[in-house]
Formats: sequence, C-alpha cells, structure tokens
Amino acid sequence: GNPVTSNLADYGIPTAAELPSFETHSTQTPTPLNPLGAKGIGEAATIGSTPAVQNAVIDALSHLGVRHIDLPCTPERVWSTIRDAHAGTLADPWREPPEVFARLRADADVPEEDAAGAAAADGI
Repeated sequence: GNPVTSNLADYGIPTAAELPSFETHSTQTPTPLNPLGAKGIGEAATIGSTPAVQNAVIDALSHLGVRHIDLPCTPERVWSTIRDAHAGTLADPWREPPEVFARLRADADVPEEDAAGAAAADGI
C-alpha cells in the first residue's frame, strides 16, 4: 500500500475495537518423543538474535580494527579484545582459528586406539 501518514504522530494504531471477532480453541497433541509430551514453540524466531548481537558488538568495535570475537561474546572477551586492540596485538581471525576449533582439532588428532588406551590407562 501507499503511506497515508508522514509521521508517527498522525499514524493510527489499531485497537481491539478495529479487530474482527474470532474464536480460539485449545488443542492438545502431546509428542511421544519425550517423557513430558512437550513440544517447542516459538524458538525459531530467536535464531537470528545471537548473530545480530554479535555483529552489533563487532560493529561497535570496528573503529579499533576488531573483525572477530569468539562466541559467546562475554564481557571478558569484549574487554580483552579492546585491550588487545589498544596494544596492537589483535589476533588475525583468518589465520588463527577460534578457540573451539583448536580444541576440536586437538581431540581429533588422537587416533581412536590411542584414545581408548589412554582412557583405559586413566581408569576411565
């Protein structure tokens, strides 16, 4: 449609009087996939919130040369990144992988038989 008003002062916000009447019904269909029969609802809308906040933090620090902060974006990581930026010791995100990938790679480098032997030696 075409805008009818040019500012928010003249913009009409619909109220309950303008809504059509409708009926609601409660239906219950428990899922067999968990003991409670509970289903998730509405979580899909939260998927974009974490990257949006992360991008906002990166944008706020971009004037310092910051291009990446590992998730989760904790206050400690933000302050550490600011200190590194001021000291000129920012890590290059395209050369040094995030911490989680370094840990995953270290775990993957151990062959299965070695990992099983190490676990047995540790009494696990």
